[in-house]
Order: sequence, then C-alpha cells, then structure tokens
Amino acid sequence: MVIAAAALVAACSGPKHAGNVEPASWARHVCAGLGAWRTAITRDDATLTSTLRTNTSTTTNVKRAYTAYYGRAVTQTDALVRALKTAGDPDVENGKPYAAGLRGTVAAFRQALAETRSSFAALPAGGLAAYRTGARQLAQRLATATARVSAALPALDERYGSKALTRALAEDTACSSLG
Repeated sequence: MVIAAAALVAACSGPKHAGNVEPASWARHVCAGLGAWRTAITRDDATLTSTLRTNTSTTTNVKRAYTAYYGRAVTQTDALVRALKTAGDPDVENGKPYAAGLRGTVAAFRQALAETRSSFAALPAGGLAAYRTGARQLAQRLATATARVSAALPALDERYGSKALTRALAEDTACSSLG
C-alpha cells in the first residue's frame, strides 16, 4: 500500500526536476529579456562607436567612453538576469537545472563585464601605448569570457534540453527574431 501511494505521488508530481512555468510562457519571457538586452547593447555599441569617432583627442576621453560603455553593459545584463529570474523554471524534465544554468551563465558573463569595466577605469590614462596594451589584454579577457558563454549554452541544451522546450523556443516570435 505504501509503495503504491509513493508511486502515485511520483506519477502525479510531473517530470523530474521540472519547474512550474509552461514552456511557451517561459520561452516568451526569456526571449523578450534577451531581445531587450541585445537591443540595448546594440544601441550602446553605436553610441560608443560615435563617441570614439568624435572624441578621441585624449586617452582620458577614450578611457571614459569605454568605462561608461561597460557600465551600461553591466546595467543591461543586470536587467537580463532579473528577466531570467522572473521567467521562472520551465515545466519540462530538467527545467529547473536548465533555467538555473542559463541564469548562472548570464550572471558569470555579467561578472566578466563588471571586471572589464573596473579594469578599464583603472588603466593608465597618461600614455597611449600603455593604455593600448592594457585595453588589448582586457579585450582578450572579455573574448575568453564570451567564448565560455558561447560554449555553455549548447552544453545546457545537450545536458538538459527537452523537445518541448526546443519547440517552444523555436515557435516564439521573440526567440526567432534573435537569430
């Protein structure tokens, strides 16, 4: 009797490690957050490019522009982290670890952006050569962090992905517009 009751509870509890948000709703919230983040970053890229075209007379101006750019990137990534938390966990097998992995990946990237911002702010502004060397090193460090994010996302799909979640992401217009 006890075994039968335990089996019934397990059968009614849904997929293993599932969240409580319908996959389509989860996909819509996640992709809306990603879309808003991408739009803001693209806008800030254009602002940085414009600023650097017109205001590179001193290393201090360049340093200020990059520091502000990475500060805005951190703020936008904070908003993305909040959007991912608000989206919850999809109601699919392994939905909780999948969503947690996605949030963790974005949070790690946010940390890399924050470190880059702080490092740009600390670069010497007195000499262009020293500044360029430091900026190249920072760009390489950020490229490494970006590569980690790029590798983490397919790994999440491989480890935790589900057909229902893949379908929900493919069918959502906000997701499909992300490319």
